[in-house]
Amino acid sequence: MLPPFVPVAGLLLTGGQSTRMGQDKAALRCPDGRTAAQRVADTLRHVTQRVVEVGRAPFVLADHVPDRAGGRGPLAAVADALHAVQARQYLVCAADAPAVTPLDLWRLLGAPADQAVFVHDGRPLVLPLLVHQSVRGAAQRELAGGRRALSRLLDLAPTAHIPVDAATATRLRGANTPAEWAALYERMRDECA
Repeated sequence: MLPPFVPVAGLLLTGGQSTRMGQDKAALRCPDGRTAAQRVADTLRHVTQRVVEVGRAPFVLADHVPDRAGGRGPLAAVADALHAVQARQYLVCAADAPAVTPLDLWRLLGAPADQAVFVHDGRPLVLPLLVHQSVRGAAQRELAGGRRALSRLLDLAPTAHIPVDAATATRLRGANTPAEWAALYERMRDECA
């Protein structure tokens, strides 16, 4: 039996290899005590009807779609989730960006297109990303053609570009290295104070 169809599903990507960080980014502790993955999952719960973790194994959520061929990158993980989770749209967030807020995600949902991405200085941030169900088949074809970049989804359906300032772009990008995590941690700590 298939889970029910929902208008918007949240996809939490936890399958990255975290090689530049040197440890699992999803497990990093935020100033409020939650892991980075738990914090992003909680944020997605504020704006979606269903939140699904996509990765090697469940880390924080029981509702999980396995990344069937780990190591193929986020496009493969998202493509797997698009086929497993029935929704009209998907809010895709990475576990390594725990400073994303419900307001950020509402901005994506309020965009004048079925897909939306934040941009800074004319360049898309790629995540977080609002994806439409219509790209399911095309995402699989992109993978079959050897293309692995998540940014390919932006070309598969009309996508709204939402400009953000430098500070917001830095916050939304998350952290890939210990130095980036230290800076993001300090920013989150200051916002909690």
